[in-house]
Amino acid sequence: MKYSSIAQGLYRGTRAISQAANSVVATGAHRLSMQRASRFAATGVLAPGDPDPPPTGPSEYFDYRGTASERELRHLRDGEFSLGRFLDPRRGPRGEIGLPFGVLRRHAAVLGPTGSGKTKSVLVPWIATALRQGCCVVAVDIGGDLLADLQTHRSVTGPLGAKVSKWDYSDPSQSARWNWLEALDTDEAVVAAVDAIHGKLRFNDSQPFFHQRDARVLRGLIELARSTGSAKTGGELLRLLRDQSRLRTVAGFHPSDPGSGRLNDVIGLNPGEYMKAVSGVVNDLEMWDNPGLDTVTNTSTGINLNVLFDEPRLLVVGAPIHGGRISEAASSLLLSQVVNRLYRRFATNSGVHTFLVLDEAARLVSRLPVEELLSVSRKARVSVVLATQDVGQFADESERLAILGNCSTYISLPTPSRTNAEYLAGRLGQRFQSSISLTHSPGTQSSPGISRSAVTNTVPVLGPREIMHPPFGERVAIVHSPQVSGKPFLTDLTRPEW
Repeated sequence: MKYSSIAQGLYRGTRAISQAANSVVATGAHRLSMQRASRFAATGVLAPGDPDPPPTGPSEYFDYRGTASERELRHLRDGEFSLGRFLDPRRGPRGEIGLPFGVLRRHAAVLGPTGSGKTKSVLVPWIATALRQGCCVVAVDIGGDLLADLQTHRSVTGPLGAKVSKWDYSDPSQSARWNWLEALDTDEAVVAAVDAIHGKLRFNDSQPFFHQRDARVLRGLIELARSTGSAKTGGELLRLLRDQSRLRTVAGFHPSDPGSGRLNDVIGLNPGEYMKAVSGVVNDLEMWDNPGLDTVTNTSTGINLNVLFDEPRLLVVGAPIHGGRISEAASSLLLSQVVNRLYRRFATNSGVHTFLVLDEAARLVSRLPVEELLSVSRKARVSVVLATQDVGQFADESERLAILGNCSTYISLPTPSRTNAEYLAGRLGQRFQSSISLTHSPGTQSSPGISRSAVTNTVPVLGPREIMHPPFGERVAIVHSPQVSGKPFLTDLTRPEW
């Protein structure tokens, strides 16, 4: 009994000593951990794997702990479509990475303000890669310098292995030719042209009758001109519409023509009422008073859309930003027929894989079926790359969400736009984050009454500050591509070599 009491006493003493020792070790380890976390927070940036910052440490820092690490993206080292160099928030730019070809089959969106590097850092390298992969590329050029940038890139990286042509009404001497009226070989092609010239019906249009009437008149005019040869260019089409007497005569000689039937409601009106009825279509067609546009569309020798996708080829569509409505309508007209030809591949499965690179894409959504294109184009072996300055440029929110939601890859360059930041933050969702809190209570000299506790909350994967103002330079990008990583990641798109 006495021996047992002594043993129990020894056991309790040993246990107390052990607990005290463990407490000292734990306290020391905790102190070291807090010091380490404080050092990281003091740099102003938290990186993947960094510990939670201490409650008494710096309160201002950029938190990138929700982004992917270099190790998690090692499978992107062999990606064909360059994303520049992986950017480690702690160590800076690392090795080259890129997206696999298969990822871009599900489309991509590139967001960033003017001068942020969308074209030179992303679009040009991707266009070159697509051509070298044996694809066809149709690209919108809003600045007039896409080919020059591509030439600079090619001088460093090598030949493209593809034919190159450009259609640009603002530079007719260097432009290929394309007669759009002769290219309208099906009813679907005519409807697509009408939407491109007149614009699609807006879902919230308070007076849809007038839009529908104008679309019907324009379609009838095009159909009648094509079947009778009474107009062979856009300018001739405009003059025919303005001449009510001549239009009535042409339609009268061809009463069974579908175009005549669509025009019956207006050609019999008195002259004053007639001009009111067709004024909207006249406004649509007045762009053909542009000499450059007339020059690049008055002959059929040039671009043949029926064979465009048979081999690697680059077609640049000039759409100068300063051209306003003319630029939008003209580029949309050619693109509408490109899309129409691509849709025909659903049944034939012919031609090479095609990339549509739409810079300032928000300008085109009122004239092109962009949302539909993104939804169904994979079946036609088409990849769409959209570039725009701000998600707010897609005026209709539901359309915006549908368009960007169909882009599996989303690349955001530094932007002052809170709309862009909020969209990306919402796209990335939430993550769990623990934090350490201190609780003060009355204590003694030996026990100050301070207790620590860990709290877990949900926070945005990236906050607006981290998205809008990343502290890594002008060419840093945030990439969200769920096909390659469940987390967003940072890249450095600086291209000093070109």
